[in-house]
Amino acid sequence: MVKFYAVTARLSERLLSVAMLMALAMMGVTIYEVVARRVFDAPTVWSNDVTYMLNGSLFLLGAASTLLHYRHVTIDIMADRFRTRTRHLILGVVFGFVLLPILVLIDFVAVEKAWAAFASGERESVSAWEPLLWPYLSMVALGLSALSLQMLVQAVRHLRGAVVGGAFLDAYLVTGGATPGNGPENGPENGKSGA
Repeated sequence: MVKFYAVTARLSERLLSVAMLMALAMMGVTIYEVVARRVFDAPTVWSNDVTYMLNGSLFLLGAASTLLHYRHVTIDIMADRFRTRTRHLILGVVFGFVLLPILVLIDFVAVEKAWAAFASGERESVSAWEPLLWPYLSMVALGLSALSLQMLVQAVRHLRGAVVGGAFLDAYLVTGGATPGNGPENGPENGKSGA
């Protein structure tokens, strides 16, 4: 199981690296558009499309890593009142039996839409540039798939924590050591962050 955790963590981190490159590309496109429009009075027809596609893609590609490091926004009003095992049980059930099935269903639809766009050569119809949609929809589907895998890992880890108790020591095994936001000191078992 630790090997599956490690593979999922590596996938999440690699997709985060791709998302960071997309953020740089998005800044470059935005700067290019501003200079072209304001300095040369020659706006592009493609910058808006590229920007929204990069923006949507990078957020979803980074979501799995965010979950891996417990960086999603949470509201822990009552979490401090529960014992560690109870918190693990609640998070394991919420991740595994509430959120994961919904996310898998959304991902299934995203994969179908990406494949249909690829097969039909679908283009963005409301844009003057009319770019192909499948590259963008594929990144959305990939990000959702990685988030689904990471959510499965988190659900298993929490359910294991509910049975065995204690902090997630395998967080150290997955990443090769404690990193900011990845160690038990920042996990939900200490009430400082959450799922």
